[in-house]
Amino acid sequence: MRRVSRIQPNRAPKCLRQGHAKGQGKENHCVKTKFAKKGDTLIVSVHGRLDAITAPDFESECAGRINGGELFLIADFSGLEYISSAGLRSILQIAKKLRQRKGDITFCGLSSMVENVFSISGFATMFSIHESLDKALLDRER
Repeated sequence: MRRVSRIQPNRAPKCLRQGHAKGQGKENHCVKTKFAKKGDTLIVSVHGRLDAITAPDFESECAGRINGGELFLIADFSGLEYISSAGLRSILQIAKKLRQRKGDITFCGLSSMVENVFSISGFATMFSIHESLDKALLDRER
């Protein structure tokens, strides 16, 4: 007997499906990512919260780009309000994928809170971190 797959209708982002929209408990848990290309570098601008709810979607989006051939990423975290251990884990997975392909990830625009988390977790010594996107791009060109 042949199985027929059902096409699921378009669904809201995972964070909204789980009832984390504004007005329902804590502030909006969605993370917004924008991708832009500058030379051979993919810039990933992240806004919102990178936590247990949003990290899997962020990781999946980045992994899709890496699987599509991207090797050099700059993560612009100037809009990132919060990062949890789940967010750190997703960064490690992304970095691992890139390094397996001889690529790399650089970070810029960290808020003091995110910079503190990077420092405590040891990420500040594992990754290149820049004050601004312009400085990260300049370093990438060298």
